[in-house]
Formats: sequence, structure tokens, C-alpha cells
Amino acid sequence: MLDSLPDRPLAKAEADALSDGDGIDLVFPATPEGIREDDGHQRIHDVLLFMEETVVALAYLEAERGWTVVATEDDEDGNGYEAAYDSLLEYRGYDDIDREDAMRRIITELYGIPPELVESNPEKFDALSDT
Repeated sequence: MLDSLPDRPLAKAEADALSDGDGIDLVFPATPEGIREDDGHQRIHDVLLFMEETVVALAYLEAERGWTVVATEDDEDGNGYEAAYDSLLEYRGYDDIDREDAMRRIITELYGIPPELVESNPEKFDALSDT
């Protein structure tokens, strides 16, 4: 899986395209700090890959110019993403961000949904953390 990733952070279109192939159901940019401007383009440095009954947390490492698997969690009961997400937040040292806050910030920063809309409809966006 890591061999198929570029030796750089992903563009949003590349992250979206990963779920077009076999085996990956959803690719979710995982941390707000993991979305950065590189060479004038928005790049994703942290992702969660949702597969049949597994969630994998990946982080791009600048020094190694490559990706590393931070966590692989069984998601048969639908709760594996929580452990994978929390492992990634801990790995990156994002002590001041919890999973729900990270999801809200991703939605506003990467997908361009105004923060006011997210904050005025928290139940709709909190439901994302229940999937």
C-alpha cells in the first residue's frame, strides 16, 4: 500500500482518487495541521484509510520523504477509526486537538465549508465521528 503513494504529501484529488481503486472505501484527511500549503498547492500529510474492516492511519514524514503506518485498527465493530485517529493525533503530538475538533477543522479548511455553518449545525457534523 505505501509503495503506491507518492514520495510527497497528497493533493486532495490524489487522496480522493485512492478510494477509486480496489480495497480502499474512504480516504479521510485526518488532521488540520496535516493540511499545508506546499509549492502553492494544498497538500495532505495525514490520512485515515478506511478499508473493509480495517482503518489505517498514515503520516507523511518530511525527513524520510515518505509515508509511515502509524496505526492499523480492526474496524469490524465500527470503532476502529477512533483508535487509529487518536493514535495519529498522539503520534503527531497534537495534544490540544481532540478527534471531533480535528474533524470539524478538516471540514472547514479542506472542504471550504464555513466555520459558522459547522458550528451552527454541530449534530450533522458530529454524526461523522459516529460512523
